[in-house]
Amino acid sequence: MSFSSGSSHDNLSASELVQRLRSRTLRNRTGILLLPPTALQQIEDIAARLGIQSVDYRRLVLQRVPPGSRYAGISVDAERQTIDALLEDTLGKDCVLLYYLDLILARLEYAERQRLWTILFRETSNRSRALVLAMPATAKHLLPSADALCDWKKDARVALYASERP
Repeated sequence: MSFSSGSSHDNLSASELVQRLRSRTLRNRTGILLLPPTALQQIEDIAARLGIQSVDYRRLVLQRVPPGSRYAGISVDAERQTIDALLEDTLGKDCVLLYYLDLILARLEYAERQRLWTILFRETSNRSRALVLAMPATAKHLLPSADALCDWKKDARVALYASERP
């Protein structure tokens, strides 16, 4: 995946993204880490190398399933509340790598996905923790729209993982 916004932030590494999100220079400390398919099986190792906590989003969703129910009730509002709770949790590290969000995004309609991306871009300000969203680089249909992704890139909040060692 190439970045074509012309910005000096086009080629952020994962470690640079984490450093930027941790620096508290941004109001919204949420970023996207695009991963090649081969890196998805190493997500916890990647988080450890970056010095951040890894969180499996599927587990957070399963925790909110009401007793006796088989359904998690996936919606933009439910995902927002789940992510907000994670960002306000003071236990663990100051930066979290959230993975398997793509599985939940795939269950949302396109407009709902874009609404959630807008929330993640604009409305996660002043939280206790920074958030790195691990996304498969090949799942372009689950990413923010092209225009919205340009905004993420201009803000230096997108990185492409390239088997780096921080």
